[in-house]
This record gives sequence, structure tokens and C-alpha cells, in this order.
Amino acid sequence: MRKIWAIAICASLVICNIFCKPIKASSFEDSFMQRLMNLSQSKINEIALMRNDSRIPSCETVKSVTDYAGNAYYVIECYPSGYLIYHAESGQFVELSLSAPSPYLGFENDLVYGGPGCYLGRNSLSGELIDIFAEYVIDETFDNSKAIIDANQRANRFLADIDTSAKWYVEGHSDTLPNELKNNKTSRTPNRSFTYVPDDDYISNLVTWTQMGYPTSRNGPGYGMCGWVACGIAILWHQLTSGQSLISTNNVSGGVYTSDAFTFKLRSYGIYDDTWAIDLASAVNQYAAANNKPLGASLLLLPSASISSIISNQHKPVVAGGNVWSSMHNDFIDHYMVIYGYSDSYYVCHYGYQGYSVVLLLKSNATLGDGVTFSVNTN
Repeated sequence: MRKIWAIAICASLVICNIFCKPIKASSFEDSFMQRLMNLSQSKINEIALMRNDSRIPSCETVKSVTDYAGNAYYVIECYPSGYLIYHAESGQFVELSLSAPSPYLGFENDLVYGGPGCYLGRNSLSGELIDIFAEYVIDETFDNSKAIIDANQRANRFLADIDTSAKWYVEGHSDTLPNELKNNKTSRTPNRSFTYVPDDDYISNLVTWTQMGYPTSRNGPGYGMCGWVACGIAILWHQLTSGQSLISTNNVSGGVYTSDAFTFKLRSYGIYDDTWAIDLASAVNQYAAANNKPLGASLLLLPSASISSIISNQHKPVVAGGNVWSSMHNDFIDHYMVIYGYSDSYYVCHYGYQGYSVVLLLKSNATLGDGVTFSVNTN
């Protein structure tokens, strides 16, 4: 595998326990990292205010990351939870969460960002390069030319909308912290500039594998289940908000799944384990007809269909999918997640992974191709 390398200013750094407090920098590297920490904490404070969220984690560590093409990123890890991924050249935070753990937690070396859901790191004990979410050992001899093209295309999308004020601050060209909030108890009136589906906590509360209906065995039977899990999350939201019985199994209690029975029930009407939105919609409609449920599913073609419009006008979540790089397949695959909120710059997503029920994904970082929405007949 092509050697992963970082930009020169960070090649020898392993930054640990850097707290987001002003310090007197002893070098350009220290100043860059400290400014990045300050910017990250400001972003966390800003997002918490915009979301009217009482959780305000503190930035603690920063790690250097590259993509397959060598473009520079940084992951900022927070306490007690939370993370931000920063693209250095554009000055943008391309994904972040106030509640999810850093995907690189526990990894220090050869960190690679392959896009949403694709995070690589070298195991310090075995020396193997790991796809962290897939828990898969990477074959480092594979031809990664497609991954390099994908990485550069992603970086170019970010560069089309450079955050100059953030970039200049981090690089030391300006001493003005963008969107500065002097402290967590700012006198600014909270502006809920994120728009959500009603009762969005019905989605964000599905935190564990079991609660979201993910197969108990994630190796084997759980493979290729993202679309079915995402549909199950959205259908459960519709059941809870409509009061209609949409789920034919009795594995829901307290607003969460208690097993993977419904996920497999849906999949039994499908053609393939890992499939496209048109197949997901067809399977859900077959399930509803066979079980006499007042549920319908419709195919969306993205990005021509506006996810933001569906959330704000139709007041329902979208199961959205698109091409993401898979190190396991050494190719692009379709991955589905639930989008249930948005701002001008970000989608609010349930990634379909344990702990990742509230992730903010920069819209230009979401290569979406198709999706599914649902309707409930309440008559």
C-alpha cells in the first residue's frame, strides 16, 4: 500500500492532552496546534448554542490525519465525548459530534480519513492497519488509485468553499477567533438555526447496537445491513410520532428496539443483503402489504430531491445513501444513514453505528445518490 504521509509541519508530532486554553507558543507548530484547539472549542460552543444543547465538551487532544492522497486533516478529540475533523487547506470542520466518541480514539499512528464512516489507524500492538469501524485488517498491498482519486475529489469540494477567517486564524495570519464566544455562558440569545424533524430525540436516543435494531452479530449476519437498519430507525420514528402500529414484531420497548427481529423481518422482503434505495423501498412496501400495515415507502433521487425541504416542509426524516469508500472492498459501496436535521452547512445524521446517533456532516462531504422516505396512512 502506498505509504501514508502527513504534511511536513506535523510529521513528527504526537499531540496528547492539549487543553483548549491560551498558552504562549514556543514554536510555529505549537502555535498552529493551540490555535486549532481554540478554533475547535469555539466551534463546539457555537454548535451547542445553535442546537440549544447543554452538552459542551472540552477539546483535549489533536492528532494529525491524512487522506489517501496525503491531504492534511486533524482530528480533535473532546472530553467526556465528542470530536471534530478539520480539513486544513479549506479551514472547514467536515464532520463533528458533541456526543459521539472520536473514531480514532485509542489510535495514534498512520491515521487515515477515507470520508464519512471510513477511518483507518495502525494497531499499536499488532502493527496492522485497521479499518476502525469495520474492524477489518487492511491489505496494504492493494491498489488504492481509486481511493486517491476519491480523496482529491473530496478535498476539491471543500476547497470550493474555503473558510478564510478560520484558516487565517489557525495559520497565525489573524488574531481574531472566528465566531468567538467568550465563554459557555454567552449573553447571546440562543438561535436554533438547526431545523429538525419533530421529536428528533426518538432518533437520537437510539444509541446502542440493540436500540437501533442492528444485528447482534456484526460479523456475518450483520454484514450489509446499513440500509435495513436505517429504514428500521425511520419506521420506528414514524410509529412513535403517528401512534400507528407499523412494526409487526414485539421487539420495541420504551421507544427503542430490544432486538434485531424487525431488521431481519424487513430484510426478508429484500433481494440482497446490501442493496440500493429502490430495493429498500420495494421491500418495505411488500412488508406493509403482507402485514396489513398503513405504511408506504417512496424512492428519492438525490440531490435533485431536497433533503432540507423534506425535513422542513414534510417534517419527516430521510434514509439517504451514497458512494463511500470501503477499505474492506477496496472500492466504493453504498452506505445508508438517517438524516433528520440540517443547518445551512451541515446535515444532522444517525450514522447507524453505536454511539453515532448525532453526527454533523458537512453537506459537501455527503456524496448522496438516492434515498427513501416513508408515509403513514392515519385514516
